[in-house]
Order: sequence, then structure tokens, then C-alpha cells
Amino acid sequence: METDRKPRLWTKAEIDKLKRLYPMSHNKDLARILNHTILSVLGKAKKLGIKKDWAGGYRVPPPPQTENVWSKEEIKTLRKMYLNSTVSEIAAKLKRSKQAVQSKTKKLGLFHEFKKQGLFRKTKNGAHRWTEGEINILKELYPQKRKNYIAEKLGRSPKAVEVMAIRLKLTAAPRESSWTVENDEFVKNHIAEWPIEEIAKKLNRTPNAVQRRAWDKHFSRNCPNQHHTQDKSWTTQEIAQLKHWHKKLSKRKIAEKLGRSTRSVKAKAEHLGLKKRQVWTPKNIAILKKYFPFETNSAVAKRIGTYPLSVSLKANELGLKKSVYIEHKYEIF
Repeated sequence: METDRKPRLWTKAEIDKLKRLYPMSHNKDLARILNHTILSVLGKAKKLGIKKDWAGGYRVPPPPQTENVWSKEEIKTLRKMYLNSTVSEIAAKLKRSKQAVQSKTKKLGLFHEFKKQGLFRKTKNGAHRWTEGEINILKELYPQKRKNYIAEKLGRSPKAVEVMAIRLKLTAAPRESSWTVENDEFVKNHIAEWPIEEIAKKLNRTPNAVQRRAWDKHFSRNCPNQHHTQDKSWTTQEIAQLKHWHKKLSKRKIAEKLGRSTRSVKAKAEHLGLKKRQVWTPKNIAILKKYFPFETNSAVAKRIGTYPLSVSLKANELGLKKSVYIEHKYEIF
């Protein structure tokens, strides 16, 4: 069926009306008055050399309003709650969406306004944004000290220290590759009597680093201190516990429960021929399909006993998608 039609020709009366109304009228209104399309109106005006009278008061029509206008009381409440409340809390108080709160915060420029006053809002975990003084301490300590030491000094988590160091492109303190002859001699002379933690403290290193160095240099071989011996014999009870926990817990968790290193647990599991813990059983896949569309990855991972990244990868493999009705708990602020 033919749907195209020829454009209607302009009459002299329509052209006269176009010349009279075009300078001060909107094209959409002209199209309705003259019974022509907007493109036809624009084309005819261009051919006739008619232009909008910007100096005479013509203005582009305002865009349609997509949200309720913020009252002075709402803006006052937003400013008051900004520093110590999350987006969700502010949205609940004002009975608005989180997107509306974020948009209004950006338009008001609250971050830069409070930054000039040296004030920063709290993050989701309750910590404040990094101050200039904290950043200076990080720059001073990061090349010499470990991130755990810096984190304790600043009252922050090691992960927060690591992330900020990456942003600032800082070079980390030298690691095991920088062991000196004096360091090795110190470990060799004290490994038989001193606790690993005490040796690590004297060398300003982690206990795991000292333990690995002692193993690599064979300082722990035939060591009378059983807590330092890499090849500490496995008891029948420990082997039974390992077999029982192997398919239920991660190797790190098992190592913590048995008081051994993760490397030792992994080696013993391989020696016993224990297969890797199977996470995606038919039961867990059924749980994933049921809850993934309506819950966050963290919540689903907790149900299954795995990690959010594992949930995301498996869902992508199965072609699962989040429902539009999911209540997102991630905040951008």
C-alpha cells in the first residue's frame, strides 16, 4: 500500500501569514496553524529568507519539566544532611529518588562548596574523604613503610591506602627482593629462638614475608622451634579435618582453622588427591537462576557461599540478566 504523499503546495495566503508570524512564533505552533509539517515550514522560510527576530523577543521554548521543583526547605535539608548521610537516607527523608538527589547535589555544587571549607562527606563505610594532610603523610610514608603500617597510622583500611596510592601513582616500599645479607643473617641467628612476629617487627616486615624467606633460604630446616618448620608433620586428626572441610571451605579458611599456611594446606590437598571444591553444583545454579534477577551479586554470593565476581561470571555464562525491578544498593556520590 502506498503511504507516501506529495507535499501540499503553499497558497499565497499561507505565505503571507508565514511572513507575518514566523519571526516571533515557534515552528511547532506555525505547523499547526498553517497545516504544514515543521520541515515544510523551515524549508519555506529559508527559501523566502525569513529569520527569527531574536532581538525583538523571540525565545526558544523551555524544555519540558521532568521533575518536581525543589523547595527552599528541601534544599536546606539537603545541605544539612549532605556531610553525614548517605544518598538513600537523604532520598528517604525528602521522599525523592536517589537519582534526583544526586542530580540536585551536582547542580548545587555541594562537593566543591564544602571542599573550600575543608569539609568532606562520609563514604558508605563511615570514613571521610582523604584530606590534604593525610595525602601528604601517605606520600611521605608509602615509599618506606608497608601499607598495613600506614593504614594503622591514618586510621584507614589497607585497601583504602592501596587505592589512594594507585591514584597518586606512588611507588610501594621495596619487598622481599630487597633482602640484604644482614637481614638474612639476622633471621638465621634468631629463627631457632625468637617468634616469627618478633623477627618481623625488628626487620619492619610482615610475619609471612619472614616465614617465606626462612623457607627459601632453608633456615627453617631442622629448626628446633616447631612453629617455624615448613615440613611440620600432619597428624591423623588434621588430615581428617582437611578432608572434611576441603569441599566446604576455601584453603585460606582451612589454613586459619588448622594454624597452618595456605601453601601447606594446598600442597597437602594435592598430595592426598583431593579435588577442587565444586561451587556450581545443580543446586547452586538453581539458586543463582532464582535470586540473581532480583538481588545484588553480593547477596546471591552469600546464599551460595562464593564470591560476587564468581556470581557475575556464571550469570553471564548462563545469559542471566538483572530485573528492572531490582533495588540497586550501589551509590554514586
